[in-house]
Amino acid sequence: YDYTAHLSKIEVPVLAIAADEDTSDPKADIFATYQNVSSGIKKFVNISGYAHMDLILGDTANIKVFPEITNWLDSII
Repeated sequence: YDYTAHLSKIEVPVLAIAADEDTSDPKADIFATYQNVSSGIKKFVNISGYAHMDLILGDTANIKVFPEITNWLDSII
């Protein structure tokens, strides 16, 4: 299944978070997804020094990742 074929149909707000050491979902793929959604409200964030699971389970995720999410949510509500 090619999920990229319908990215332009996405019009809801999107927060795309990448980790530059993520080999499962590379930063370039996350950025390409971000670029191809049609949402008028979208943001791309790269977390340096992090890998895939670090975005949730990293020792400093509460400092580096979670505030990005809560601040973005606050900005769109």
